[in-house]
Amino acid sequence: MTTPSFPAFRLLVLAALGGAAFGTLAQEDALEYTVSSGDTLGNVAKRYLVQGVRLEELRRLNSLSSVDLIRPGQRLTIPRRLARHALGEAQVATLYCPPGGGQASPDGRLRVGDRLREGQSIEVPTPCHAALLLPDQAMVRLAPGSRVQIAQLRKYALESQHAIRLDVQSGLAETAVQAGRSPRLPLEVRTPKALVGVRGTEFRVGYAADSETSMVEVLSGRVAAQGSADATAQELSAGFGAVIAADGVNRGPERLPGAPRLQRVSLDPLASQPASVEIEPLEGAARYRVQADPSVTAFGGTELGVYTQPRFAAQGLGATATVYRIQALAPSGLSGQPADIAVCRDEDPQALPRCTVQFGLPEPGSQPARFTLEALADAGPPTVLAQLPVSAGAARFAITGLQAGAYRWRAVYDFAQAGQPADRRTVAGSFTLHPVRAP
Repeated sequence: MTTPSFPAFRLLVLAALGGAAFGTLAQEDALEYTVSSGDTLGNVAKRYLVQGVRLEELRRLNSLSSVDLIRPGQRLTIPRRLARHALGEAQVATLYCPPGGGQASPDGRLRVGDRLREGQSIEVPTPCHAALLLPDQAMVRLAPGSRVQIAQLRKYALESQHAIRLDVQSGLAETAVQAGRSPRLPLEVRTPKALVGVRGTEFRVGYAADSETSMVEVLSGRVAAQGSADATAQELSAGFGAVIAADGVNRGPERLPGAPRLQRVSLDPLASQPASVEIEPLEGAARYRVQADPSVTAFGGTELGVYTQPRFAAQGLGATATVYRIQALAPSGLSGQPADIAVCRDEDPQALPRCTVQFGLPEPGSQPARFTLEALADAGPPTVLAQLPVSAGAARFAITGLQAGAYRWRAVYDFAQAGQPADRRTVAGSFTLHPVRAP
């Protein structure tokens, strides 16, 4: 396989809170050390630098008059490439392969708990969805068919966080990073046509290898994007995205479509398509992508189709809800926030319409998950309907008797990586439930 060249242009993500911009490239590639009493340039190099670094190089980089003249409180700049480092690990934290779930992909090549180090790649087979747990409170969700290489995963001396760089070679990666990352050490996600630096933000990066097109969709934070052919950067805020073409030109900014809302579900036993789901038309939406799954999940399901009209046929509705994940697509192909809409058919005319809803959680691995389901009200606090543990191998279960309405769920996991304390993670989502009856 030909190694792609990186990058054709640069995207800089600004902090979700505070709005501080990235520093210069020289700042990002350097560490900073504050001299203490008794320090010499020699013992600083011995503690923090790789072997073979010449003191004369440090003297020149810091414009020192002599290698013997440093003073307490003075700040030294140390190129990151010269610093000692320890390699870290990523872990396949969750895996969901519809329709059966499971701890491993159907071909057995990808399993919950698999560990990856710098230089290794993960390839997510269709129809599976996976999530990578990275050090420093970072999680990356990968869509079916995605291939991502961990180009860098290491902790440098003098830094408390890992330097992380992921290369998306195909598919879609959705990245969530905690806001506490150092302003000098962004997590980077690259495609052959883009570089995205992340500081306290959540966004999606996709790459289509056939058209050499990258797409960036910002869910929180702000992004300054500049293509190799652009004279100046363009800023993207939350709710906006950009298409970066093969020529390295940023086509953004473009507002992302909103989350779809259900208009109606029609049942006509005499029609060729007895059930039809209709979505409220959305401004800026050219098409609607629909996935279907027998369960509420964190990832979505099997691709049902992409529709030019805000309606689609619902097949085989029964007492157990089918869950449709619907995303509106802009003319450029950028996608907005998805909405999960669960639809069932209720046949009891003597009672309030109710559904059975299945949940297909990511496999929790060795540590059980704690699941909570809440019913949301137009006013007032949510009502807790269920709280239960979910163990490995039992991540698919059903809750019966749910009425029409809006629901919110969450599953809390404890992950333990080698040499690190347990790391608590929350996978959450929401859905609306619509039981229907034939006229």
